[in-house]
This record gives sequence, structure tokens and C-alpha cells, in this order.
Amino acid sequence: MSRAARLAQCMLLAALVCVARGRALGAQTISVVGNPAGMTVTDAVPGFEPAPLSASTSYSITTNQPNKIFKVTAQLNTNMPAGLTLTATMTVPSGATSTGTQSLSTTPADLITGITRNTTFSGTITYQFVATAAAGVVTAQTRGVTLTIMRTP
Repeated sequence: MSRAARLAQCMLLAALVCVARGRALGAQTISVVGNPAGMTVTDAVPGFEPAPLSASTSYSITTNQPNKIFKVTAQLNTNMPAGLTLTATMTVPSGATSTGTQSLSTTPADLITGITRNTTFSGTITYQFVATAAAGVVTAQTRGVTLTIMRTP
């Protein structure tokens, strides 16, 4: 079986589960509405890498601890297999800064920085799944994404 044919059978992220949590910081909250649609590579053109897949979901954030600045991090419950990448980006509230598209792993990655107090915002989290021919055939898997809001020093 050719590499492209094997990749055509590659399936990952039948479901992407999002978990949002606020660290014990008073009334700071981040919540996710639903889970994004699953992303599955169903075909690939021989000689070409498959097209990236995207899915999104909504989130909301509230901060009200005085004189503090916050950030949002994201991390996976298990690393992605070789040849597969999951990235995330979030729309940001006014005054905050997006760190752009970040590759996700079991190490927390900053997605938003500079969130000020008295912020109430609803936005979108966009995930992108990229598979390369090097991944070969991968059985269907699920990854959990944990979002954490925390005070920055």
C-alpha cells in the first residue's frame, strides 16, 4: 500500500474534548460551550500532503480580581503522534494579546496574555489538525484540551 493510500486511512480526533478551568483565583472563569467537531483525514492525493482540517467552538471569560493581569493557556492530555499536529488560536478581548496559532502538547502554551480585570468576553477557539505523510496510518484517537486562566506575575 502506498504512503498516500495509508495516509488516506489516517484518522485522528474523532472527538476533541475541551475542558476549561479557572485556577483558584476568586471569580476568574473560563468556560467552553460544547466541543468542536471531530477531525478525520479521509483522503489524500498521492504525492501531496493532506489539507489541514479546522474546527471551532465558543468560549467565555470573566475576570474581576482588582489590579491583576491574566493569561489563558491550553494543553493536551496526551501528546500527538509523530507526523500529526494540533494547533489552537483564540479571539481575544479588547486590550489583551493573542499569541497567535500555537502547537498544542502536554506542556501548557499561552494563547492569550494581558487580560485585564473587569473583562467579560465571549469568543472563538479555532483548532487546526495537520497530518503529514510521515504519520502513516493512525487509528482513531481523541485528545482532551485543558484551558486554564491564571494570574501573570
